Amino acid sequence: MAWQGIPFSIEKMEQMVTSSVQAAHIILDKVPAVIVDTPFAWDTIAGAFIAGSIPGIISYLALRNSYQLAKMQHALQSKEKINNEIRVAAAAYVTAINYLSTDYNAWVKDIRERRIYPVSKESMPEHIRENIFRAESNKNLLTLLIIPDEDGNALLEAMGKAQNALTPFLEAEATYKDNLQLRTSVNNFLYKCHEYFLRD
Repeated sequence: MAWQGIPFSIEKMEQMVTSSVQAAHIILDKVPAVIVDTPFAWDTIAGAFIAGSIPGIISYLALRNSYQLAKMQHALQSKEKINNEIRVAAAAYVTAINYLSTDYNAWVKDIRERRIYPVSKESMPEHIRENIFRAESNKNLLTLLIIPDEDGNALLEAMGKAQNALTPFLEAEATYKDNLQLRTSVNNFLYKCHEYFLRD
């Protein structure tokens, strides 16, 4: 049986090697040297690098996108929270102005019908003064909450016009025309609020 180009069986070679030292020396000298000389496996290194980097790149992209998504969600939640606070303050502001207008008209009508004393801001009832305070407080809160960009400035301007329309009521000099002007200003303010909330 031939084995690796040697025309002897393994058993015969084993007998020859063990029977005589000289024969063993000759036989072993004739065995060719086996040298393992492999080149550096760049393809293996490159394959391992690519195989390892793909999950790393995917993980990096997933983390980056998760961070951007979380950042966008936080910005949207913050915007929505501020918008809700603006809605509450604007509703309280308009409600205080409406109560002020209604109570003021009832107060003036009562004084004129009874002819007790002249209409003056010193004789203004306490509940009307409380509505003035509520309107002023909510105006200040709105001024702090509204972002002064283009839409915000339009809303602040509308609020300023409503505040100017309140002046005759605060001075206890309001007429029917002033009452109409106040209602128009308040309606314009509400319209600007809707535009502010619908902005991008």
